[in-house]
Amino acid sequence: MSAVCVGIVCSARIQQLSLSQALADSDLQLGPCLSPEDFLVGDCANSPHADAWIVDVSDEQGNEAYDAWLETVEQPVIFGDGCAPAVGSQEYKLWFERILAQLVQLRGALQDFDNRHSRPQNVCVLAASTGGPAAVKRFLAALPKGLAISFIYVQHIDAEYDQTLVKMMSANSHYPAYIAAHGERLQAGQLALMSPATALNVLDNGTFCQAKNPQWLGAFSPSIDQVIANVSSVYGAKAGAIVFTGMGEDGLVACRLLAQQGGYVWAQIPESCVVGSMPEAVIAAKLVSFYSTPEGLARHLVNRLNRRKYIKAQTNTMNNATQ
Repeated sequence: MSAVCVGIVCSARIQQLSLSQALADSDLQLGPCLSPEDFLVGDCANSPHADAWIVDVSDEQGNEAYDAWLETVEQPVIFGDGCAPAVGSQEYKLWFERILAQLVQLRGALQDFDNRHSRPQNVCVLAASTGGPAAVKRFLAALPKGLAISFIYVQHIDAEYDQTLVKMMSANSHYPAYIAAHGERLQAGQLALMSPATALNVLDNGTFCQAKNPQWLGAFSPSIDQVIANVSSVYGAKAGAIVFTGMGEDGLVACRLLAQQGGYVWAQIPESCVVGSMPEAVIAAKLVSFYSTPEGLARHLVNRLNRRKYIKAQTNTMNNATQ
């Protein structure tokens, strides 16, 4: 999708500048900047193109021409969050974060509308710690290309090694890796690596957004529990988690939530792990419906996706027959 162009309708010049800065920091393209008075002197229905608008105009500042435009505008509209506080103040930081979060959601929503065919329908969290990169690499290598699934990889790792891990996972793989970042989207057929540097959530439109607390919760970064809990709340039964080799019990609590939402929890068989503590914890809690070697887990995933694809095709056929 080409750059998303966002226009601004605002009375105060200083407010336009503040909103323009928020747009620049969200990687969105600044479109036309208008005031309500501009609607009195021209046909703003034919104003420069914008994919969406930010509107920050009070009732007292509007006019009939502006009101008519607002009632008929077809593009999405975000209403402003009040006048920007003094630059550099704590209030300005909070205001800026609220506007930025809205813009990130807007960017993802517009991308989703434009690329609806590529929106992932299945999401699987790959969770690992000690010995994880080799095990996850074996799992990915055993998968055929073209599976309609998005992977989120949560590996306990130091921040300086995330680019190295991306290269390792992408090499000779059908599922190229990238570092998940604020404003990026989940992509079907790709592996989103969660960085230990910043805590992220995934929104219901598949956009990654920085969490309110930028630090990961718990003793390990990134937090497996935090990611699985977020994904289970967004994708429910369309989500799954595979717990690979690792030390400790990170992921156990959130896997309970995922199972309650109807998602699946699988694990690497402990005998094939470098350290079996993480998969042993979810197996002992009776949350795991299947466990095997990395290659066995890959085969099971392929079978699951093929079975779901067959059931969906059969359902569509039956629905068409009854119409």
